[in-house]
Amino acid sequence: MKEENRLKIKPSRSSEKRAAHAVEDLARQLVQTSQGEMENLPLEADLKREIGRVRKIRGHGAVKREIKHLAALLRRDPEETEKIRECLEDRQSGDYRNTEDFHRLEELRERLCAPATGEKALLEIESLLSPEERARLQKLIHTCLHSKDKKAYREIYRLLRSNLDSGT
Repeated sequence: MKEENRLKIKPSRSSEKRAAHAVEDLARQLVQTSQGEMENLPLEADLKREIGRVRKIRGHGAVKREIKHLAALLRRDPEETEKIRECLEDRQSGDYRNTEDFHRLEELRERLCAPATGEKALLEIESLLSPEERARLQKLIHTCLHSKDKKAYREIYRLLRSNLDSGT
């Protein structure tokens, strides 16, 4: 009998509170998620209605209270809550990858447009470009270096994004 009691150890009150706060944070994220992204989440109809209702509320205290209510609805089905959390995390990691790619391409454009590093950067990506694209890129770099044309600068980024997003 003592062994059965040991196996049924209740989680500490602190861990229960952490779990409750985590579900409240998830509810807050759901309320802040755009309508288009909401369509991609595995939500039941009653949760979608509740989220829509919370979005319409303007009072700060009322929003806090309704988020707690939404969190209580989420706690009813822990498996569904975990699926929702995973979907949101996947979306956020995808956003991070997009931002990382954006910064990588911006940094490459900066190196291409700098007189000291332009040739070296062009040699790095030479194999990923067709001869026509390479000639176009060289022309845009030349324009960028010898004029203050921001259009060429933006066009370099577009060319890099269209060719290197799938290549690297």
